Parts: sequence; C-alpha cells; structure tokens
Amino acid sequence: MFPTKMIIKSAMKLQKMAALENRSFRISMRGIDAYRLSSLQLADKGHFVIYTMDRRRFSIPFSYLNNNIVLELFKRSEEEFGPSSDGPIMFPCDAVLINYIVCLIQQDVATNL
Repeated sequence: MFPTKMIIKSAMKLQKMAALENRSFRISMRGIDAYRLSSLQLADKGHFVIYTMDRRRFSIPFSYLNNNIVLELFKRSEEEFGPSSDGPIMFPCDAVLINYIVCLIQQDVATNL
C-alpha cells in the first residue's frame, strides 16, 4: 500500500518534468482554448471531467471525491492553475498517474491513503 504523501510526491515530480514540456499548453488552457475544450463534451451523469498535463480527458465518478488522493490533486490544481470557474479542471499530473490512482481506487486500495 502506498501512502498519500508518497503518491502526491510522485505526482509533483512528474509535474515538474512535464512542466518543462508543456508550458505552452498550460498557457493555452487558461484562455479561450480551454473553454472550447471543456465545452466539446459534457460529462456523463454522476461524473466530472478533468484534464491532465498531457492533454488527456478523464470522466471521473463523483464518488471519487471522497478519496484523499483526488482531493489533494484538486488542491494542487488550484495552487498551480487557480480556481477553474469558466474552464476545464486541470490536474497537475499526467494520464499515467491518473490511471494508476483510478486503478487503486477501483481496487479499494486507496480508501485508507
């Protein structure tokens, strides 16, 4: 089992590596492109949509909001990008980490993290 702090530390490390490659993407996600991107598809009922630093879209169930890892990623996202009131929610990590977190939550491993 992996503690939350270890996973978040890994996410931050990946974020720093991705930041060097994705600076132009981060800038465009704050503007009109971000709004157009978020309005392309609506989330399924009971889900919310997030985007990762490598431009991947994820539809996440609302029940995942009870997980500490997801909540911590929201905090990091707000620190990095500010509150996303009119654009998409960006998580400061890549799709590999989100897939890993979703896998942990689905296997019920991450409930106590």
